[in-house]
Amino acid sequence: MKYLLKVLLSVLLIVNPYYALANELPELGDSSLSAVSPKEMNKMGTQFLKEIHDNLHLLRDPISQFYLETLGNRLVKNAHTNLKHFQWLLIESSEINAFAGPNGIMGVNTGLILDTDSESELAAVLAHEVSHVTQYHIYRSMEKSKQMMIPMIAGMIAIAAIGAASPNLGEGAMMAGMTGLQLSAVNFTRSQEWEADRIGMQTLYESGFDPNSMAKFFGKLQQAENYQMNYPAILLNHPVTPDRIGDSQNRASQFSRKEYHSSENYGLVRERIRVFTTNDLYSLLNFYKNKLTQNSSYHSDYLYGYALALFKNHENQKAINIIQDLIRQNPGNDIYAMTLANFYSDERLDAKALSILEKAALVHPNNYPLILEYGKTLIISGHNRQAVQVLRRASLNYRNQVAFKFLLARALWDSGHPAEAYLVHGEALAQMGAIPQAIQQIRHAKEMAGGDRNLRQHIESRLKELQNT
Repeated sequence: MKYLLKVLLSVLLIVNPYYALANELPELGDSSLSAVSPKEMNKMGTQFLKEIHDNLHLLRDPISQFYLETLGNRLVKNAHTNLKHFQWLLIESSEINAFAGPNGIMGVNTGLILDTDSESELAAVLAHEVSHVTQYHIYRSMEKSKQMMIPMIAGMIAIAAIGAASPNLGEGAMMAGMTGLQLSAVNFTRSQEWEADRIGMQTLYESGFDPNSMAKFFGKLQQAENYQMNYPAILLNHPVTPDRIGDSQNRASQFSRKEYHSSENYGLVRERIRVFTTNDLYSLLNFYKNKLTQNSSYHSDYLYGYALALFKNHENQKAINIIQDLIRQNPGNDIYAMTLANFYSDERLDAKALSILEKAALVHPNNYPLILEYGKTLIISGHNRQAVQVLRRASLNYRNQVAFKFLLARALWDSGHPAEAYLVHGEALAQMGAIPQAIQQIRHAKEMAGGDRNLRQHIESRLKELQNT
């Protein structure tokens, strides 16, 4: 059943009913912009997010997540749109793909990041996906497909029910029901793909990235297709043709030429993802040893990845020595500081870890992974009261970062506040769309509230809100 739901979700992303049926840009006053109300879009986004959390595995690495958000929001800032509330999800999947969902929910596979050779290539794909949203493809398709949504959802439920009884029959029914829709989706989306290329390239350039990187990445995808290498999933819903590559090359030639460089953190995050997603640590260690014998502009990145792999292989002191050397070469890098603090914390050298994080926080006050690591280290070292203060403040400042709530719940529990711990844990689950589980946690909070009348009233009020969701 779980496998079938993953397949269903992947088909939904390939077909993308939210913008698969439109082939023109909306004009001002176009009724498509009112086809879906803000309340409906929020509800759709919440449900979509719940399906993602239920059926796909997100990479829970705050450093990589922060990098993705920073890069994505940089592109959004230069996309000339009033749509500002984008949510970026890092999906742990080897497939080379990305997607745009309802309500500005953007998904990026780890396989895509690993397949890029530069930050501009990664930014090119993200700019393309952002353009699908900013050009209101979702709204236009909703106007045409809204009437078929309920029967379509009913069909999905039926397919899932068949799959529960017989997986083979369920998958057969799914393919029979989806094939025609998928073919029509490809026909309808091609003009949108070209439009997203054009708008995306302008966004790419204005954000300080190489406009030629879009055609370069397209060419790499086409080469993989031609030589029947691992077929990139992105080609299923983003078909690449020679005409499309040629058009991207021609458009890129119209921009002024200059030299572009990837940020240091792009390479570091790429290696974090490589280490955290590997299933073969031995081969990965050999990969890094080989790369470090070559003259590469990514030498420091590979050295950093090698340190992470060594630590994962329990060669802790070797890993610590490498990170210390990298910090001496670049003392201001926040990722190096967090990594060394994490290593020290695992070695139970809490005082050293806290010292590094406190100093780094003064230099990078808006770096939420740094604050998260600081809060976690405070808990591990037994400084629970201080952890509650830091994490409570961070939970308010970074409301979208559910990890702060989970850590705050733990700090509250360890400091002897079980009712608040259950309440905060419930709020974290609700934020992820897991409403039944959230209600259960908040009921526990009510049971533990004791004679604290204000807390009990707040819990009861919140419980009613969730029950009426």
